[in-house]
Amino acid sequence: MQQQTARTWHANTLVRTLLYVAGVAYLLWAGCVWPATTDFKPCHIDDIQTQAQCAYLDVPLDWAEQSGDSLDLFVAVVPPSGGAVTDAPIYVLAGGPGQAASDLGALISGALVPARRGREVILIDQRGTGKTAPFDCDVPLDLSAGGGETARNCLAAAQHDPRHFGSDAFINDIHAVRNALGHNTIHIWGGSYGTRAALLYLARFEHTVQSVVLDAVAAPVTPYLALSTSSAGRALEHTLSACASDPACADTFGDLDAQLDNLLTELATSPRSVPINGAQVDVDHEWFLGGLRGALYSPQSSAWIPLAISQFSEGNSGPWAAMADATAGIVSELSLGTLLSVACGEEVTRLDAKDNTTSVFDGLSLAFFDEACAVWPSAAPPQEHAQAVHSERPVLLLSGEFDPVTPPAFADAAAADLSRSRHLIVPDGGHISTASGCMPELIATFLDTLDPAALDPSCLDKLKRTPFLLGSSGPAP
Repeated sequence: MQQQTARTWHANTLVRTLLYVAGVAYLLWAGCVWPATTDFKPCHIDDIQTQAQCAYLDVPLDWAEQSGDSLDLFVAVVPPSGGAVTDAPIYVLAGGPGQAASDLGALISGALVPARRGREVILIDQRGTGKTAPFDCDVPLDLSAGGGETARNCLAAAQHDPRHFGSDAFINDIHAVRNALGHNTIHIWGGSYGTRAALLYLARFEHTVQSVVLDAVAAPVTPYLALSTSSAGRALEHTLSACASDPACADTFGDLDAQLDNLLTELATSPRSVPINGAQVDVDHEWFLGGLRGALYSPQSSAWIPLAISQFSEGNSGPWAAMADATAGIVSELSLGTLLSVACGEEVTRLDAKDNTTSVFDGLSLAFFDEACAVWPSAAPPQEHAQAVHSERPVLLLSGEFDPVTPPAFADAAAADLSRSRHLIVPDGGHISTASGCMPELIATFLDTLDPAALDPSCLDKLKRTPFLLGSSGPAP
């Protein structure tokens, strides 16, 4: 069976779990409408039963030059959830970076149904993702050669210059779509990396925006990659503390902090061979922590963590392997090329911004990105990307209380410069909160009233933490 090193897993884990966020001046853009094809045809978006309309819009590869090669930008228009169009559309910006908006059908047909009453939804596959010049590169199971070789292989297969696949190009594409579709103003929903794109768009094209919903906020000025270990550490500490405060969990698993410390010390010198996803892998402390970090993204998967730690300590790797495998599938949904274009140009250059908070995850290196970005061509973002976004437009910010990558503090920092904003925090929540409890109706009310201060979020207090799994039979009755 194939052997996989701990370093290999850590590289894969970073790519999987970092859901993770150069241009022209505003005056150039104020009246610019790039010629676009708007020949929409009926189409189907996965997980959406309602028929959509889809088209490809021709946009320049290089927005600074607006000449030479162009891209076919995939756009889908999803009709309102009921009745006629009565309001501006909602532009949905996906996360990653590297996730395609056309892959968010479950969100559109689920949590955003109340917000869609009277509103179309516009899905734009960010350049390099989905159906827009996909920049997909294989992430091999064995990355023992490191990020450099993976980046070189990806670059060799590239059809376009990666320097034109950063955030600045994306927000210019959004503006081109708005012009082509004739939308005077728009609402924006952004999730995770999509919040960064939404804020950058708001900063440059505020006059076209009615409102913004930001879920799991990664503002342009926030170096979320540099802060990722402390954010994940905070979430893990909460999970273990919550187990210690839960009689059933505490009685079942005992002192998890001590078990984890002992386990990490052991794995640092004596990795264990573990079967996972059809391969035999050598799990050391970095690999084990990577599995925990991936599970922290949602309350449902973090409910596995006490069982995984306890059973692994006793020699049973099954629960940890199942948890790690279940949370690793995101790699297949991300465009590695787009991820590297954004991360190398906008995040890796800020790794020295790490705070002084200590965390069990501090031992995880960022070697994959260091090596990949030494090879990967990327464009430095415009200076405006390093500035706080100021706006008087109504903005609703959402956070999970224990999000392991974009904690509530990130949203608080962004809200300080948004004069008509409101920050709602989902108790015990993880990454992405739009579908939590009554949040879908709160978002719809916000879009109807454009008054974040008038929202009553008391319904969120009724949410209950997902019960911890205590064994193969599940949580306590």
